[in-house]
Amino acid sequence: MLLHDGYVGIKCLLATDRLIAVRGVQRRGLTDLEHYLDSHAQHLDYAGRLAEGRVIGSGQVEGACKHWIGRRLKQTGARWRPERANRMAGLCALKYSDQWSAYWSTAA
Repeated sequence: MLLHDGYVGIKCLLATDRLIAVRGVQRRGLTDLEHYLDSHAQHLDYAGRLAEGRVIGSGQVEGACKHWIGRRLKQTGARWRPERANRMAGLCALKYSDQWSAYWSTAA
């Protein structure tokens, strides 16, 4: 459903009692799921992401973070304080995303 209709499709499905009849799911569980998805709706455009050639699985994202950020942290002679490593990791994430230019254009 997320791949085809996105958040709107899931929202419509949860609004019906079709899931309860088919799978014996309790309405309270569906309501909790609906509240969770409502707060994460901006992350659920899977069809759009796939159309842009972006990944939707976290495994590839986690692997990329481990590689690029780990590579920077493990340079010869590098020493990091946790708070500075977190800041550097944020910059690495910006660098390898499409947000790098937007971030620096708003930085004062």
